[in-house]
Amino acid sequence: MTLEFSSKVLLQDYPKLISKHTIYQSLENIAKLGICELDIDSILNTGCITRLDITTDKNLLLTKSVLDVLNSSVKNYKRFNWEHYENDGITFHKDVKSRDCKECITLYNKQKELLNNTRNGLFLKQLPNSNDIYDFFKDKTRFEITLSTQSKIKEYLDIHDTKISTVLNSISNPVLYQFERIFGISEKQEHEHEFNEYDELCMSLLIKSCDNDMKLVEQKIRNMFSRTGYSKRKKKLDVIYEKMKDDGGNSNLIIEQIRNLLSE
Repeated sequence: MTLEFSSKVLLQDYPKLISKHTIYQSLENIAKLGICELDIDSILNTGCITRLDITTDKNLLLTKSVLDVLNSSVKNYKRFNWEHYENDGITFHKDVKSRDCKECITLYNKQKELLNNTRNGLFLKQLPNSNDIYDFFKDKTRFEITLSTQSKIKEYLDIHDTKISTVLNSISNPVLYQFERIFGISEKQEHEHEFNEYDELCMSLLIKSCDNDMKLVEQKIRNMFSRTGYSKRKKKLDVIYEKMKDDGGNSNLIIEQIRNLLSE
């Protein structure tokens, strides 16, 4: 038998998420639904986890500037695509077909997401005090990754099997692990680069006008050059983009702030 459920089964304890401290309560609440009888102790002793959504909630406001910094700070924009998540968040994913190679992280305003009545209305009506849930998630950003195969679960949690107890007792930090795969390991930057040449300045302004989305830049200029000319211009743009990423300043401070939050 396969059971699929989220931390909403914890009802008023929803903010606690599913962990080694709440897994028994989660299964008890599922059993109370009366769908079937569950031998909870046997499930915990012999069950395995085959798919896993890992989340953490941090005190961070997802402003437009933060979203722009995240978009411009991807270590390898050719490897990871990004898209907006319900207008208030952002998702970065590796565009591949193999489930074992898929990588993704999503950041979104959890309090606003709770206001989605279509998704959460029925859940909130079951709570004795839904305002406590709203208050808990005020000014919080949810970070979420999905591990859809057992090999991914073992890699990200640094474990040898996917038994429930093994997974829930892992001391790894899989969300930070995914964040650093996308945005790189922490590095100190000292000086902001200034573009003194007109051509470089124009290219940097073009990149900024596209919110540092290099794929959009490519779309805008592709038809302006011959194939050879485009290839040369693209190489120059890549150099400018890398210099802009290495500028330091506010961008690096925001990325480092997020990294520190995930390390807590």
